[in-house]
Amino acid sequence: MFEKNAVPTAQSGLATPVNGTLIVNGSIQTINFNPIPAGQTYGQFITLTAAATSGLPVAFTATGPTTFYNNINNILELNGVGTVTVTATQAGNGNYAAATSVTQTISVAPAPLNVTAMSFIREQGAPNPTFTYTIGCPSSTSQPGCFVLNDSDIPSVITGIPDLATTATDSSLPGTYPVVITQGTLSAPNYAFVFANGTLTVSPPGSFRHYCDPRDAHHPARAKRAEHHHHHPCEQLPGQRHHELRTDAGQLFLCS
Repeated sequence: MFEKNAVPTAQSGLATPVNGTLIVNGSIQTINFNPIPAGQTYGQFITLTAAATSGLPVAFTATGPTTFYNNINNILELNGVGTVTVTATQAGNGNYAAATSVTQTISVAPAPLNVTAMSFIREQGAPNPTFTYTIGCPSSTSQPGCFVLNDSDIPSVITGIPDLATTATDSSLPGTYPVVITQGTLSAPNYAFVFANGTLTVSPPGSFRHYCDPRDAHHPARAKRAEHHHHHPCEQLPGQRHHELRTDAGQLFLCS
């Protein structure tokens, strides 16, 4: 802004001068805010990119279930499910006027989480085992279906248990039967469960007698030798004529 005062003279014969003001506006600038990809899910990170035509730096603000990762102004961490609104601004300076802000809105969906029924083997005539399941991934990975953001199977993240069932009964013929897993009372606000069934293999009676030795369960050296030869120790179930065999793969055998 500049101001200039006129100076009158007695002989000018001109009208009485008045003061005036000359306003010089800053140059106009605009913001180009690159679109945020759709399909965002809980636990993902988004790098925001935008540029002002002035070359001045662009700042971001955000509302909704998100934070700026490590206080870095252009990296969002999606830490919940819902709607996130991101606004890009450039305040201007002595040469440029403030740019018109640009806003984008995205929907954050639950992240997928694997819930997998374990597989089991038993002899015909033996009772069905107590079916079990796993949640997430066997190890910490970044693959879909794993816990994210350092989550784990704790009550603040996930509650309840799934239902597991099979059509096989004690008298079912040898064969393979599905172990069907459904949601039951499982609940996790930030996750969408991905269920995977297991199998129950019913073998002919006496299938495991040739290696199912209860003594191995109480004798480490025998158990080590049995495992080396692909045999496995068994643990007798109280009050039953069957023995329990657990493999390294987590399968359960019930053998006579």
